[in-house]
Amino acid sequence: MQRELFSITVEALGQEIVEAWSLPRSPLQVIARAGLRPTPAMSGRDWLPLAVGLATEVARCIRLARHADRERELHAVSRRFSHGMSINDDRLHDMITEAASEAIELELSYGPKPEQRALQPLLEPYLDKQDLAPTAWATLEKIDGTGVITRFKLRSIVANDSDRTALPGNAAGKPYGSEAMLRKLVDDMDALALIYAQAERDHEFSTIHGSATQRIMKRFLPLMLQGIRQCLGYERVVWFARASLDDDLWVPSAAAGVDPDHLRAMTSTRLDKQDLFMAVLRNAADVHIADCTSEKIASSLPPWFRILYPHTHSFLIMPVKSHDQYRGFILADRPTTDPAGLSTDELAQIRLLRTRFGDLLDEFGGSGNSALIFEGTTPSQ
Repeated sequence: MQRELFSITVEALGQEIVEAWSLPRSPLQVIARAGLRPTPAMSGRDWLPLAVGLATEVARCIRLARHADRERELHAVSRRFSHGMSINDDRLHDMITEAASEAIELELSYGPKPEQRALQPLLEPYLDKQDLAPTAWATLEKIDGTGVITRFKLRSIVANDSDRTALPGNAAGKPYGSEAMLRKLVDDMDALALIYAQAERDHEFSTIHGSATQRIMKRFLPLMLQGIRQCLGYERVVWFARASLDDDLWVPSAAAGVDPDHLRAMTSTRLDKQDLFMAVLRNAADVHIADCTSEKIASSLPPWFRILYPHTHSFLIMPVKSHDQYRGFILADRPTTDPAGLSTDELAQIRLLRTRFGDLLDEFGGSGNSALIFEGTTPSQ
């Protein structure tokens, strides 16, 4: 009937629009390409991913608690996207100001009570150049029935000490309710892993530079590390990737709570057959060290540990296997001793996260003698 009335079907019309506007054939492709670093060559061909990427970055910046952090991050966004579109600090500020003002006016126009307003407590601090009120996130979470805000807050943690969300917890810094938080994190990461894996199988990322391994390292792994840090209150959570399957160099390649580039620049991170970390890998063990300053433990740590972790008193180390080969380990540390460590349930949840990560590496990470590090990084020698 569509063809008889309009001489074209809805599907055919949609195809015409996709081709005429240079739209991608899958929303996943837009999302994936939105994470690319903008380049001058992208401006005409990839205008939609550029717009989505810019909007995503602006939303992340607006949610930062401190005004100074927002300004710093927005400047970085402006500089990065100026390579692919006509944008600078002033223009970006004007666009955000106009959009924020209109959004607040729209919210006020339908008359919600002050405690029900979602946009005003989030956007007014930007307009007034003030820090976000401590109650802002609680207000947003309370009225959000989808759970999106709660998940975003977890994923939007900026990886440095000053931006970490402080939650009430025990003497070691582990938040109360950590088991429930971890179960929620596992559910979120399960869903993300399923979406990502299916997109890889369907070749949704075929036009993106880099290997499937590099995409896992850039998209899935950082969220997992940030989640572990937030749920368990660790100071830092770092992924040390094996640089080569025939080498003893294990490179800090992704992290929450510290810049891995900073760690790599400080010293080479090789393991010796006699040190504690190599023993952990040999025995395929997940090891919690309650006090690493004791003479017995300190003497067994690799020399680089005290350079990178001078104030650490306790840590957790978890090896990760893929294709029956150790590809790296996760190291999570605290500045205090931690006699209690993790509960049985907490350890089980972290192992589930590691399994999801290992499953992705098994399916898409390859089995060759290759490094599992960020594209473009050079291990310290």
